[in-house]
Amino acid sequence: MRLSAKETTPAVGHDRLKKLKAKLLPPAAMAFDPTATGLRITLLQGGQQVFQRFIAGPRWTVVRPGKLFRFTDPAGTLVSGIVKAKVKRSPSGLMVQLSGIELDLSAIDGSALELRSDLGAATFASSLTCAASPSSGSPNVKCQEAP
Repeated sequence: MRLSAKETTPAVGHDRLKKLKAKLLPPAAMAFDPTATGLRITLLQGGQQVFQRFIAGPRWTVVRPGKLFRFTDPAGTLVSGIVKAKVKRSPSGLMVQLSGIELDLSAIDGSALELRSDLGAATFASSLTCAASPSSGSPNVKCQEAP
């Protein structure tokens, strides 16, 4: 799982989630369909929720049944700043990708995070190690799955 975020201005609520990408390992026989169940992404830090978004089932588009689903909202108004998302099944698992704008990511302090992804009744969790790094005057936060 990887997360990359950029603090775009000092004002709260204007951060950009460049990309959150997670590889989930569901049971091989598990059927998934975000158009039916939706997708909830939660980031926790020290056991406290610091970010959560839910993309409801009707918001998803089926690209390839049972294999690829997309959500797109260039303005980021339908799901509080999320502009695109993708859920894709491959032989190695499920890949979830999320991007957003105009978000408040101020509670993420660049240390350790836990990611929870919910597809209906199935919950997946990953522990992340994060580091802040300056970039063009604005800090970036990059996280990777903890070893």
